[in-house]
Order: sequence, then structure tokens, then C-alpha cells
Amino acid sequence: MDDQNLPPLPDLPAPSNFAGGIPKATAEGLVRVRENVSSFTARVRLVEDQLNNIRSHLELIDSSMIDKHKTIVKELRSLEDSGRELRAEMAKLNDLIERTIKRLESLSSKEEVKVLERYIEMWQPMNYVTRDELKSLVQKIIKEHSKKGE
Repeated sequence: MDDQNLPPLPDLPAPSNFAGGIPKATAEGLVRVRENVSSFTARVRLVEDQLNNIRSHLELIDSSMIDKHKTIVKELRSLEDSGRELRAEMAKLNDLIERTIKRLESLSSKEEVKVLERYIEMWQPMNYVTRDELKSLVQKIIKEHSKKGE
């Protein structure tokens, strides 16, 4: 409160040292009290304004922290989802690797292929005759014999 909000001092008789008036020291004391109250009121207002500023800053910090918390929670959930997806992909890859290993185990080894190559070289299947070739060759020979016999 400033001086404007304080109630006015009652009209006091002029300070005097007579029994009917207020002593000068008392009047000066009242003026000092009024000045002190006015000064304290101004200080209280300043403190209240500072307190209001601090409260508004705290509210701003609170809302900022809440927003940050929400953002971090979303990012954590996203990371958890990514981790789950990666684990699922790893499981699929492990399964695929196991199936590939089983297939590779069922394939012929190098040594078995070399043995087959030796047999093929020894038998030389390209020199064999197919059934169709043999059939046409037999028919040709029969025709030649029948022409000679005529």
C-alpha cells in the first residue's frame, strides 16, 4: 500500500507542549510510522511481483519439462518397437541360416563330386547311343540287308 491507500491522519491540533495538544515528538513519530508503513508496503509489493514472476517461470519450466518427458517417452517406445522388430528379424535370419546349413549338409561333398567325375571320364557316356539313335540305326541296317537280298 502506498500513501494514497492509507486512511488520512485525523486532523490533529498543532503540536504543542500544552495539555490540550499532541506533543511534537508524538506527531513526528506518527509521520515516521506512516513513512515506514509506506516503505514496507512498497517492499511487500516488490516481493509479491518477484514471487509472481518466479511462479510464472516455474509454470513455464513445468510445462516444458512435461513436453520433454512426453517426447522422451515416445522416443523410448519407438526404440523398444525397433528393438522388437530387430529381434524378430534376427530370429528369421537365424531360422534361414539353419535351413541353409541343413540343405548344404545334404549336398554332395567335393570328394563325392570328384569320384563321379572319374566314373564319367572312365565310362565316357557321350560315346553311348540313345534309344532313338539305335532304333534308326537298326532300321537302316535292316533296309540295307533287304536291299542286298533283293
